[in-house]
Amino acid sequence: MLRAASERIRSLLKPPVQQSISEDRLRNDRQSYFAMTRALIDAQLEWRDPELTSRLWQEVVDRDMDRGRILQLLFSGEAPHDDEALQRSDMAYLQLIDPKDP
Repeated sequence: MLRAASERIRSLLKPPVQQSISEDRLRNDRQSYFAMTRALIDAQLEWRDPELTSRLWQEVVDRDMDRGRILQLLFSGEAPHDDEALQRSDMAYLQLIDPKDP
């Protein structure tokens, strides 16, 4: 039962297709994830705009971004406008996931 729940959670948090991540792509992706995280923080917490928040989450889905990675950045407790703090949080997440995992 625990294994099924774990697989279900993984399927909700990751895009359907996960590709191997090169270092260059990782750097470019990281900036995209940071920008999206900051936009979501502004929309959800600063402006409390449900319509914008919904559109941003739809963009996350449309771009096949890893939703677990976004959630890690949103709720890690790190300062959202501190690149070094976000990078530490992002690296911690990336070390926990298996890029070959669907």
